[in-house]
Amino acid sequence: MLPMREKLVCPNCGEKEVDYAYIGNVETRVGYMVVWCGNCNHGIHVSRVKVPENAELIAFEDEEKFKKKVPAVIQYD
Repeated sequence: MLPMREKLVCPNCGEKEVDYAYIGNVETRVGYMVVWCGNCNHGIHVSRVKVPENAELIAFEDEEKFKKKVPAVIQYD
C-alpha cells in the first residue's frame, strides 16, 4: 500500500470508504488499478498503470489474494 493518507470521500454516496488495488505483473510492475467505495460499491477501472515501488501489487495470477481484496461486484457507471 501507499503511505497512509486520510480516506477519500466517495463522490457517489459521500462516505469515507474509498479503497483501491493494483493488479499486475510482479516483474515489470505494470498492470491496472481498481478503485471502489466499500459502502456503495461504485468504482472505476484504470487500465495500464505503472505500479509505484512502495505500493502493494496483486499478481495477475494470484486469484485468491484478488478475491480477498477486491469486491466481487463493483458498479462501473
